[in-house]
Amino acid sequence: MTARTKTASVELMLDSGTAYLNGKPYPLDVPAQLIQDATYVPVRFVAEALGASISWEPSARLVVINTETPAKPLSEA
Repeated sequence: MTARTKTASVELMLDSGTAYLNGKPYPLDVPAQLIQDATYVPVRFVAEALGASISWEPSARLVVINTETPAKPLSEA
């Protein structure tokens, strides 16, 4: 799977513990997985790698991805 913006490219492989951001490797807490014909990705890593911030709303059990508030840069592996 590849996701791109004007300034970033994120590459994930199913069941791999490593993702690539602009060609640089980053370890993942959880790999991308295929479960019952659906692909699940580590949303926090992908969102932050592409420059978005992410938060969890526990009362609504909702992940909020904000593209207007930049995320802190990811540190290299």
